Amino acid sequence: MSRGNVVRAADVAEGALLGEGGQGRVTEVLAIGGLPVRDLVIKRYHDGIAINPASLTRLVALRRSMSSVDAAALDAVACWPRAVLVSGDRAVGALLPRVPADFTFDLRMPGGGSTATLRELQFLIADAALLRRRGIEDPDTVTRLRVLAHCTEVAAMLHRHGVVLGDLSVKNVLWRAEPEPAVYLVDCDGVRLGGADPVSPQPNSPGWDDPLFPGTQNQQSDVYKSALVVLRAVARNFHTRDPEGAAEVLGRGLMPLLRASLRAEPGSRPPISAWPEPLLRRAAELRTPTRPEGVTTR
Repeated sequence: MSRGNVVRAADVAEGALLGEGGQGRVTEVLAIGGLPVRDLVIKRYHDGIAINPASLTRLVALRRSMSSVDAAALDAVACWPRAVLVSGDRAVGALLPRVPADFTFDLRMPGGGSTATLRELQFLIADAALLRRRGIEDPDTVTRLRVLAHCTEVAAMLHRHGVVLGDLSVKNVLWRAEPEPAVYLVDCDGVRLGGADPVSPQPNSPGWDDPLFPGTQNQQSDVYKSALVVLRAVARNFHTRDPEGAAEVLGRGLMPLLRASLRAEPGSRPPISAWPEPLLRRAAELRTPTRPEGVTTR
């Protein structure tokens, strides 16, 4: 690992614990090497998690190899590893950007009060009644389609850089409606570069597997899972794989694309880059209601 790709754990002043999951714990970073920093966090892997330091270093190096324009575009949409955290000669975690505040919200708790929460994809799929009970915004169909257009645009951008997203599901895609519909990907230390091993095994979240690739992840399975994101966010159904549930919202122009993306033959699946433009076009159609027949304007 080159020096620019690593940060020594002994040089990091850590602050509050922000969260803890199956792979590790996330804490805010107050300073590195005695210099104050902002908007960075440390993800420190649990002792039992086996990671591939070379693969994590490749992810860090990919961003560093980009032009300033491409790196800025990546930073705007993904919680991408900035450096490998090392203790002695061992990789123990990753330095990551903090999730932007506009991808969080105050979740109303059943017993009263609220708590700061990531606005995950699950809150784009859940039914309207549940969202109302929890005080969560329910975007209209036009906004929903624009969020999905940006989601597929981000996935297509990463594919152009040779990235395999792997586990694309309700927990690692965040979204917002304002100031403009957009997504932000988290758990990006879990992606991999094509032809390389992942940092740690890439699991399939329950119900988000590609039946054709049950034990592996690749860009073709990313196509399938991106189509599931579109289908389930439009159908408001966490479990469906039936494309016909999206027919009313997507219309005749997008349904062939959805059906093709969910096909069993991977070679016939369209690239993710085929999605953003028609999704935006459909959003524009729904924003401008069709004039009833026989009605004229002066």
